[in-house]
Amino acid sequence: MILGIDTATSTGVMGIFQGKKGIRGEISFQVERGHGRILNPLLDELFWRLGLKPVDLTGIVVGLGPGSFTGTRVGITLARSLALAMDIPLWGLSTLQALAFNCPQGQPVLSLLDARNERVYWGLYSWEQEKPVAMIRDGAGKASDLGAEIEAYCANVVVVGEYPDHYLEILRRGFSGSISTPPVFNNQLRGGAVAYAGYLLSKENPEGESLEKIVPRYMKKAV
Repeated sequence: MILGIDTATSTGVMGIFQGKKGIRGEISFQVERGHGRILNPLLDELFWRLGLKPVDLTGIVVGLGPGSFTGTRVGITLARSLALAMDIPLWGLSTLQALAFNCPQGQPVLSLLDARNERVYWGLYSWEQEKPVAMIRDGAGKASDLGAEIEAYCANVVVVGEYPDHYLEILRRGFSGSISTPPVFNNQLRGGAVAYAGYLLSKENPEGESLEKIVPRYMKKAV
Protein backbone atom coordinates (compact mmCIF):
# COMPACT_ATOMS: atom_id res chain seq x y z
CA MET A 1 0.00 0.00 0.00
CA ILE A 2 1.69 3.16 -1.24
CA LEU A 3 1.15 6.71 0.05
CA GLY A 4 1.74 9.49 -2.46
CA ILE A 5 2.43 13.11 -1.44
CA ASP A 6 3.11 16.18 -3.56
CA THR A 7 3.11 19.76 -2.27
CA ALA A 8 5.27 21.39 -4.95
CA THR A 9 2.43 23.40 -6.53
CA SER A 10 -0.53 25.43 -5.30
CA THR A 11 -2.53 22.19 -5.49
CA GLY A 12 -1.24 19.88 -2.78
CA VAL A 13 -2.23 16.22 -3.05
CA MET A 14 -2.13 12.96 -1.13
CA GLY A 15 -3.37 9.56 -2.19
CA ILE A 16 -3.12 5.85 -1.42
CA PHE A 17 -2.75 3.10 -4.02
CA GLN A 18 -3.02 -0.60 -3.22
CA GLY A 19 -2.18 -3.20 -5.84
CA LYS A 20 -5.25 -4.77 -7.45
CA LYS A 21 -7.59 -2.55 -5.42
CA GLY A 22 -6.23 0.51 -7.18
CA ILE A 23 -6.69 4.01 -5.77
CA ARG A 24 -8.08 3.65 -2.25
CA GLY A 25 -8.51 7.37 -1.69
CA GLU A 26 -7.08 10.79 -2.45
CA ILE A 27 -7.23 14.37 -1.20
CA SER A 28 -6.35 17.60 -2.98
CA PHE A 29 -6.20 21.11 -1.58
CA GLN A 30 -5.31 24.51 -2.98
CA VAL A 31 -3.08 26.72 -0.88
CA GLU A 32 -0.57 29.41 -1.84
CA ARG A 33 1.46 28.99 1.34
CA GLY A 34 1.22 27.29 4.71
CA HIS A 35 1.18 23.67 3.47
CA GLY A 36 2.63 22.57 6.79
CA ARG A 37 -0.39 23.72 8.82
CA ILE A 38 -2.86 21.48 7.04
CA LEU A 39 -0.83 18.56 5.73
CA ASN A 40 -0.80 16.40 8.86
CA PRO A 41 -4.52 16.90 9.69
CA LEU A 42 -5.49 16.01 6.11
CA LEU A 43 -3.31 12.91 6.17
CA ASP A 44 -4.96 11.85 9.42
CA GLU A 45 -8.37 12.36 7.81
CA LEU A 46 -7.41 10.30 4.77
CA PHE A 47 -6.37 7.37 6.96
CA TRP A 48 -9.50 7.73 9.11
CA ARG A 49 -11.91 7.77 6.17
CA LEU A 50 -10.30 4.67 4.67
CA GLY A 51 -10.10 2.81 7.97
CA LEU A 52 -6.33 2.58 7.69
CA LYS A 53 -3.35 3.31 9.89
CA PRO A 54 0.18 4.44 8.97
CA VAL A 55 1.46 0.94 9.82
CA ASP A 56 -0.56 -0.38 6.87
CA LEU A 57 1.74 1.41 4.44
CA THR A 58 4.44 -0.49 2.58
CA GLY A 59 6.06 2.56 0.96
CA ILE A 60 5.86 6.28 0.30
CA VAL A 61 6.47 8.38 -2.82
CA VAL A 62 6.90 12.14 -2.75
CA GLY A 63 6.98 14.82 -5.41
CA LEU A 64 10.38 16.53 -5.64
CA GLY A 65 9.23 19.50 -7.72
CA PRO A 66 10.03 21.72 -9.45
CA GLY A 67 7.65 24.18 -7.86
CA SER A 68 7.19 26.13 -4.66
CA PHE A 69 10.44 26.51 -2.72
CA THR A 70 8.80 26.08 0.68
CA GLY A 71 5.89 23.84 -0.30
CA THR A 72 8.15 21.22 -1.85
CA ARG A 73 10.26 21.01 1.30
CA VAL A 74 7.18 20.55 3.51
CA GLY A 75 6.01 17.48 1.59
CA ILE A 76 9.49 15.98 1.44
CA THR A 77 10.02 16.52 5.17
CA LEU A 78 6.78 14.71 5.99
CA ALA A 79 7.54 11.83 3.62
CA ARG A 80 11.07 11.39 4.92
CA SER A 81 9.89 11.49 8.54
CA LEU A 82 7.18 8.88 7.96
CA ALA A 83 9.49 6.56 6.00
CA LEU A 84 12.17 6.81 8.66
CA ALA A 85 9.77 6.28 11.57
CA MET A 86 8.11 3.23 10.00
CA ASP A 87 11.24 1.88 8.29
CA ILE A 88 9.59 1.59 4.87
CA PRO A 89 10.90 2.44 1.38
CA LEU A 90 10.74 5.96 0.01
CA TRP A 91 10.90 7.11 -3.60
CA GLY A 92 11.15 10.55 -5.21
CA LEU A 93 9.11 11.58 -8.25
CA SER A 94 9.26 14.55 -10.61
CA THR A 95 6.14 16.66 -10.15
CA LEU A 96 6.14 17.17 -13.92
CA GLN A 97 6.06 13.41 -14.47
CA ALA A 98 3.21 13.11 -11.95
CA LEU A 99 1.21 15.59 -14.07
CA ALA A 100 1.86 13.57 -17.21
CA PHE A 101 0.02 10.60 -15.67
CA ASN A 102 -3.19 12.66 -16.14
CA CYS A 103 -3.04 12.24 -19.92
CA PRO A 104 -4.13 9.15 -21.89
CA GLN A 105 -1.53 6.94 -23.45
CA GLY A 106 -0.63 7.75 -27.03
CA GLN A 107 0.71 11.18 -27.87
CA PRO A 108 3.76 12.73 -26.20
CA VAL A 109 2.87 14.81 -23.14
CA LEU A 110 4.26 18.25 -22.30
CA SER A 111 3.83 19.04 -18.59
CA LEU A 112 3.94 22.73 -17.68
CA LEU A 113 4.21 24.55 -14.36
CA ASP A 114 4.23 28.31 -14.12
CA ALA A 115 7.60 29.72 -13.02
CA ARG A 116 6.47 33.39 -13.21
CA ASN A 117 7.60 36.19 -15.52
CA GLU A 118 6.67 34.24 -18.67
CA ARG A 119 8.89 31.36 -17.64
CA VAL A 120 7.85 27.74 -17.20
CA TYR A 121 9.06 24.49 -15.73
CA TRP A 122 8.50 21.79 -18.31
CA GLY A 123 8.90 18.09 -18.98
CA LEU A 124 8.37 16.15 -22.23
CA TYR A 125 7.20 12.55 -21.85
CA SER A 126 6.23 9.53 -23.94
CA TRP A 127 4.24 6.57 -22.66
CA GLU A 128 6.23 3.38 -22.15
CA GLN A 129 5.04 0.36 -20.17
CA GLU A 130 2.20 2.00 -18.22
CA LYS A 131 4.02 5.21 -17.38
CA PRO A 132 5.21 8.49 -18.94
CA VAL A 133 8.97 8.41 -19.45
CA ALA A 134 11.06 11.55 -19.96
CA MET A 135 12.11 12.05 -23.56
CA ILE A 136 14.63 14.67 -22.44
CA ARG A 137 15.63 16.06 -19.08
CA ASP A 138 13.06 18.29 -17.33
CA GLY A 139 13.83 21.94 -17.93
CA ALA A 140 13.03 25.54 -17.07
CA GLY A 141 13.11 28.59 -19.29
CA LYS A 142 11.22 31.20 -21.26
CA ALA A 143 7.86 30.06 -22.60
CA SER A 144 8.72 31.72 -25.92
CA ASP A 145 11.68 29.35 -26.39
CA LEU A 146 9.79 26.17 -25.58
CA GLY A 147 8.22 25.42 -28.97
CA ALA A 148 11.54 25.27 -30.77
CA GLU A 149 13.00 23.25 -27.88
CA ILE A 150 10.50 20.39 -28.18
CA GLU A 151 9.98 20.42 -31.96
CA ALA A 152 13.08 18.31 -32.47
CA TYR A 153 11.50 15.52 -30.40
CA CYS A 154 7.84 15.32 -31.44
CA ALA A 155 5.39 16.39 -34.12
CA ASN A 156 2.34 16.55 -31.85
CA VAL A 157 1.88 16.98 -28.13
CA VAL A 158 -0.72 17.08 -25.35
CA VAL A 159 -0.14 20.04 -23.00
CA VAL A 160 -1.10 19.56 -19.35
CA GLY A 161 -0.51 21.53 -16.16
CA GLU A 162 -0.79 24.95 -14.59
CA TYR A 163 -1.97 27.74 -16.90
CA PRO A 164 -1.72 25.71 -20.14
CA ASP A 165 -4.15 28.01 -22.00
CA HIS A 166 -2.08 31.06 -21.11
CA TYR A 167 0.94 29.55 -22.82
CA LEU A 168 -0.68 27.78 -25.78
CA GLU A 169 -0.45 30.74 -28.15
CA ILE A 170 3.15 31.37 -27.10
CA LEU A 171 3.95 27.70 -27.65
CA ARG A 172 2.33 27.63 -31.09
CA ARG A 173 4.55 30.45 -32.33
CA GLY A 174 7.56 28.18 -32.17
CA PHE A 175 5.96 24.75 -32.68
CA SER A 176 4.55 23.78 -36.06
CA GLY A 177 2.97 20.49 -34.96
CA SER A 178 -0.42 19.68 -33.45
CA ILE A 179 -1.15 20.80 -29.87
CA SER A 180 -4.06 19.51 -27.79
CA THR A 181 -5.13 19.73 -24.15
CA PRO A 182 -6.91 17.30 -21.82
CA PRO A 183 -10.16 18.16 -19.98
CA VAL A 184 -9.56 21.09 -17.65
CA PHE A 185 -9.86 18.98 -14.50
CA ASN A 186 -6.79 17.00 -15.57
CA ASN A 187 -4.58 20.07 -15.32
CA GLN A 188 -4.12 19.63 -11.58
CA LEU A 189 -2.15 16.97 -9.79
CA ARG A 190 -3.96 13.91 -8.44
CA GLY A 191 -2.90 12.17 -5.26
CA GLY A 192 -3.97 8.83 -6.70
CA ALA A 193 -1.72 9.30 -9.73
CA VAL A 194 1.24 10.16 -7.50
CA ALA A 195 0.59 7.06 -5.38
CA TYR A 196 0.21 4.90 -8.51
CA ALA A 197 3.55 6.18 -9.79
CA GLY A 198 5.02 5.11 -6.44
CA TYR A 199 3.50 1.66 -6.89
CA LEU A 200 5.29 1.32 -10.25
CA LEU A 201 8.54 2.51 -8.65
CA SER A 202 8.12 -0.07 -5.89
CA LYS A 203 8.13 -2.84 -8.52
CA GLU A 204 11.25 -1.43 -10.19
CA ASN A 205 13.16 -0.66 -7.01
CA PRO A 206 11.65 -2.44 -3.97
CA GLU A 207 14.33 -1.14 -1.60
CA GLY A 208 13.54 2.50 -2.31
CA GLU A 209 16.01 5.37 -2.45
CA SER A 210 18.35 6.68 0.22
CA LEU A 211 16.99 9.63 2.18
CA GLU A 212 19.92 11.75 0.97
CA LYS A 213 18.57 11.53 -2.60
CA ILE A 214 15.09 12.70 -1.64
CA VAL A 215 15.66 16.44 -2.01
CA PRO A 216 13.82 19.24 -3.86
CA ARG A 217 14.53 19.78 -7.55
CA TYR A 218 15.11 23.49 -7.80
CA MET A 219 15.62 24.64 -11.39
CA LYS A 220 15.93 28.33 -10.70
CA LYS A 221 16.28 30.67 -7.76
CA ALA A 222 13.14 31.19 -5.71
CA VAL A 223 11.20 34.36 -6.59
